[in-house]
Amino acid sequence: MKRAFAFALALAACGGPPPKPPMTWTTTVRASNPLVGKTWDERARRVVPLDRAESSAAGARFVLLGEKHDNADHHRLQAEVLGAMTRAHPAVVFEMIDVDLQPAIDAYLATGRATLEGLRAVLEWDKRGWPAWNLYAPIFDVILRARLKIVAAGLPHDVIRRVVHEGPSALPPEIAARVHLKDLPPALGASLDQEIKASHCGMLPDAMIAPMSLTQRVKDALMADLMKANAPAVLIAGNGHVRSDRGVPFDLGDPRAVVFSFVEVEGATDPAAYAAENPASFLVFTPRVDDEDPCAKFK
Repeated sequence: MKRAFAFALALAACGGPPPKPPMTWTTTVRASNPLVGKTWDERARRVVPLDRAESSAAGARFVLLGEKHDNADHHRLQAEVLGAMTRAHPAVVFEMIDVDLQPAIDAYLATGRATLEGLRAVLEWDKRGWPAWNLYAPIFDVILRARLKIVAAGLPHDVIRRVVHEGPSALPPEIAARVHLKDLPPALGASLDQEIKASHCGMLPDAMIAPMSLTQRVKDALMADLMKANAPAVLIAGNGHVRSDRGVPFDLGDPRAVVFSFVEVEGATDPAAYAAENPASFLVFTPRVDDEDPCAKFK
């Protein structure tokens, strides 16, 4: 024990960073999978320390941090990556915050007296249907401490409903001006349709798949435009939106964008086995919230 402490002191004296303590997990399901806590560098095709991935993000113009919305560990890790980037003072763009809240957010942050609970109220977090505030609080804590800009990039539910039934022409003019849709290559379009179908447990009528896919594309295009308008920018969004092949990165059109996908492990222990469903620069593996079949209630 004394030797370890002496080594840490010697390392600090030499200017080296102290080693990070091992991650403690809030989620516990499949925590014994050897991938848990590992970071996969897709370009290098190998496991790397998370610190190295954070260094790649620190100098990037666009960084996208994916998540499973109800996984607390994903949000703690997102907060860690964002914390490593604060010197660049990026704007933080949120899928979860509807665009109609932007004026209230700007006014509240301009007071210089923002708190986590005050921000929770301004964001109407408990009314808008997202997982519990305490899961996302670590991200907002970093934002408030570093005085970063918050950018609302979500579509209100009533707008989403209109787009599903009427198409992009139903967008309010101020949002339509930001949505520049690009056609996906056929194979990517088909994969998006399949994802929409699977995410609705096969219960979505076939006639609704194309409108739902188009609505997803509208959301991605809006988030991409708001990232461009507020660069350097970090996006907080679901893993489906940050996919480097057909998500927001497709609309950004910047090959230098750095994408993190925080991924719950399954049975596989080969990192590459997860990359096809989560195309990203880096995959960071965590335990699962649960092993329940999300489609069981439909069955």
